[in-house]
Amino acid sequence: SKKKRKPSGPPKETEGSFTGTAGDEFDADEVVQAIVRGDYGEGRESKGEKAFDTFTAAARVFSVEQGKASVEVSDGTLTAKFKGNSGKKYVETCQRYSTDEIQAVFRAVLNRNSTSRSGRRTSNAHFVSVSSLSERFPPLLWSLEASYPKRVVSAVQDLIDRYKPS
Repeated sequence: SKKKRKPSGPPKETEGSFTGTAGDEFDADEVVQAIVRGDYGEGRESKGEKAFDTFTAAARVFSVEQGKASVEVSDGTLTAKFKGNSGKKYVETCQRYSTDEIQAVFRAVLNRNSTSRSGRRTSNAHFVSVSSLSERFPPLLWSLEASYPKRVVSAVQDLIDRYKPS
């Protein structure tokens, strides 16, 4: 006879935090390096954590694209609350970047020299897409949500258009 699965109950809240440089002087180049390397936090070596990051990143993208993320600002810190498409709740705390700092990061990423294997100059816009930021550097994604509430997708496209090299 088959055993019936018990319902798991209401979705559990998952908390996370990202190490940042709150209080330190802002350096766009350091942020760019972290975005390019996908290196926003420590301890991503194990496959389990990598999978968690992938699912969490997908939940970030879903909530931002649906306009369902909420961000609270206090003393240079952001607390983002969001749900994935499965209903699981997440809470993340991270450093806040100002609008000027966000623009400086976009400018630096988009104007960074990059070449393809064939030696042609290529665009770095993929590093600052919503989905890429959700995986590579969530504090910048949540700072975008704080600066451009419910308009992150269009704000990212506007910033890319404004700062991409001609």
